[in-house]
Amino acid sequence: MTAPSNHPETPGRTVHEVVLHGTSICPGIAIGQIHVVDVDVSIPQNRVDAGRIASEQERYTQAVEAAKQHLRNHVESMHTDSSLEAQAIFEIHQAILADESFHDLVRNCIGQQGMCAEFCLDQEAQTVITQFNNMRDPYLQSRGEDIRDMAQNLLAFLSGEPRGHQHPIQPTDILVSRHLHSSEVIRIHQAKGLGFACESSALSSHAAILLKGFGIPAIGKIATLLERVDEGTPVI
Repeated sequence: MTAPSNHPETPGRTVHEVVLHGTSICPGIAIGQIHVVDVDVSIPQNRVDAGRIASEQERYTQAVEAAKQHLRNHVESMHTDSSLEAQAIFEIHQAILADESFHDLVRNCIGQQGMCAEFCLDQEAQTVITQFNNMRDPYLQSRGEDIRDMAQNLLAFLSGEPRGHQHPIQPTDILVSRHLHSSEVIRIHQAKGLGFACESSALSSHAAILLKGFGIPAIGKIATLLERVDEGTPVI
């Protein structure tokens, strides 16, 4: 992956090309502009008054239902142009989102700690992600990315703004992300984006399988990628 240096330009200064190395997920060549899709989200740490606990739990439940419907819409729209393998992955993600034992942990956190839904969701998700990251099997480690993907989608619905609505993908874009999430791969595919690059080493993840299935040129395991590129930078 090559891109111009992101150091500020000065008059008469030559812009140098930067070569970043990673591991191929799906072979291919893409020439476009960088679109950063995963800016770190600030997690609210608001306390909830005792009289508002039930309404905060209900707010979380409504976000879960909205996310389920959003994913169902994706699954229905992808059935006509997806492999059986891709459809099976979408159904796995539906099952993850339908895991009421996880959602009960979030609602219990709201009730017991008196914290907002965003804080409790992030806390419970990080616990599960850590458990997966500590496993020896790379395939099981990659499931942590699925949980992070679900949590970020839910955080977006809690904010009232589903992921992708603020910064839509253009057909000239090569997406750059810290993580490797199936929801972003779906967005690339639907918007006919050119390629994908990420820092994540979860090369056995469902998102990696989807990238291969859709034939989207992609590279993973690029260290400190987001610190070395800028939005809109030309890239190969």
